[in-house]
Amino acid sequence: MAPERPILMVERQRCVVCSENADGLHFGVSSCRACAAFFRRTVAHDKIYTCRDKSSCDIHTSVRCMCKSCRYEKCLRMGMRKTAVQRNRDAIGKRISNNPSEDQEMSSPCSSNSDKHEEEELVGMNYLNRVSESYEHLTSVRRVVHRNDKMNFLETSHTSRPVRHEECNEQHARDLPLLMDFIVSAFPDFNALERGQKDIIFRNFFLQFRVLECAYFSLLYNRSDVLFTPGGYYIDINDIEGHFQNTNVDKKKEMIEFMRKNLTMFRDTYLNNVYGLLTDKFEFYTLIGMILFDIALEGQSDECAVVCKAVRHRLFSELVYYYKYVKKLPDASIRIATLMQMPPLIQVIFIFRSSKFTINLINFSSNFQKFCNTVKTRLKILKIQI
Repeated sequence: MAPERPILMVERQRCVVCSENADGLHFGVSSCRACAAFFRRTVAHDKIYTCRDKSSCDIHTSVRCMCKSCRYEKCLRMGMRKTAVQRNRDAIGKRISNNPSEDQEMSSPCSSNSDKHEEEELVGMNYLNRVSESYEHLTSVRRVVHRNDKMNFLETSHTSRPVRHEECNEQHARDLPLLMDFIVSAFPDFNALERGQKDIIFRNFFLQFRVLECAYFSLLYNRSDVLFTPGGYYIDINDIEGHFQNTNVDKKKEMIEFMRKNLTMFRDTYLNNVYGLLTDKFEFYTLIGMILFDIALEGQSDECAVVCKAVRHRLFSELVYYYKYVKKLPDASIRIATLMQMPPLIQVIFIFRSSKFTINLINFSSNFQKFCNTVKTRLKILKIQI
């Protein structure tokens, strides 16, 4: 027999805006503190929002922070009264009200921690949303730039084909300017860095990003037996011979055995261990920023380190917000502790950056100086001198 549901779960009202559990009356309707704080702040500060879609975004407990315009319109549509907002609430709140019924209209009986809650909500996800939009744009551009046939996993999931050795070289070369565009678009703090510091942090970032993205693709498409490339194709770990088909390289047999051994190690020590550590795209975006704005790098200036620490702090703050208010996790610290097992795994692979393993893994950096020159050229095209 099914267990009885707690009475509170049956009787508790829902927020008319986002369907979250309501905690009282706010501005004339039953709502949660988050929506009440959002409405009060919007009205008190005369904020104006613009919907990026068609003013028809879904406002629900899991996504309510994503479109402020549609959220505010729904607040009005469901009956929240702008006339009930105290525009000088901070000053008035220090005085004892002579009208208890009016106080109840302004805030919930359970809102003793509302100021703290509003401060947390103000964190929002602006930075992570910017990274998300930029990465989605990168994905769209990749569809066009790397598309040589109709078999592309970026367009239809689980639809791809093995990639040949020469194609890997071409794909990584074509992808570099796309990646640079993504960084400039997603991380405005990168543009503010001194020219030499951009060079330092991007050199440190590039290979680690490839390792991270490889894991993300494997998790996204539930494949640990292949290594996905930026172009949407893959290297089949169980068919290294096919990877070198029709390829003229010195000591081809030895190269095949070398790659088979090391890619098998890559799968066993890395891909098979990231399951459960990285679970969704916003965690992926956070790790991208953590890798890009790394600290304690050789040649890194104190000013650059300050910027990097500030960005990392911002990303972590937004990730905590995401866990708490979007995913509704009971304890964000546990999830963060799990996610932070990813960087050491990435570092293990990164130490091979100067070895033949990395050269064959990314099939691009066999001439690292040429790679660095390409980076500098691309940054100059973007009018960002390094």
